[in-house]
Amino acid sequence: MDWFRLQADEYVSLPTDEQGIIRSQVFPGLWLPVPALLSGEMATVLSVLQAGLAATEHQEFMQKLNENMGNRKQICTEFFQKSNRSPIYNIFAKKRV
Repeated sequence: MDWFRLQADEYVSLPTDEQGIIRSQVFPGLWLPVPALLSGEMATVLSVLQAGLAATEHQEFMQKLNENMGNRKQICTEFFQKSNRSPIYNIFAKKRV
């Protein structure tokens, strides 16, 4: 299983950590254990995902989203610029803003 990130107009595969977990660089706290996903161990997948969502990096991300709820365009812009997906943002912004 591969997970890609758009970086400088090129999709680059994200490596797993020593435990076989892919950690999203765009959505802090989104952790997916590749071996468990591939073997259908959904209890393990859920456990790892919950650990990621409880992590400080995810809590800080959610706090920032909540603090800026009144200014959604700014948050969306920062989020999609970080992920290098501005064409998707343009579609999203037209529908949401």
